[in-house]
Amino acid sequence: MTDTMSDVLIDHLFSMFVDSLKPDFQQRILNDPEPDREFDDIMIDDGRFCFTLNGLHRLVQTVYPIDYYAFQQRLYASNLNERLAEMGLSVVMHQSTGKVASNWYRLEEL
Repeated sequence: MTDTMSDVLIDHLFSMFVDSLKPDFQQRILNDPEPDREFDDIMIDDGRFCFTLNGLHRLVQTVYPIDYYAFQQRLYASNLNERLAEMGLSVVMHQSTGKVASNWYRLEEL
């Protein structure tokens, strides 16, 4: 994946995180008729967007075909956290499983 494609991926993630604050996004997650499919490892808990890296990767793959390792590398090397902070948002630990891929994270307003 080129740097430009990495930028597009991170832009998509940023937009998705911002959109997750909107009621229509939350309703899509809450009303998913097949929760084991598209939104596996993604949930709304007390109005907050929660996810695992595996779930986030699967959701991104619906738009950007990228393997998990490359996704993780691009995510960790990005400025996504800084961009979210500029919007008053932060990704925090929701529930630890002891494994990075299956830990639950939550988008919080600062």
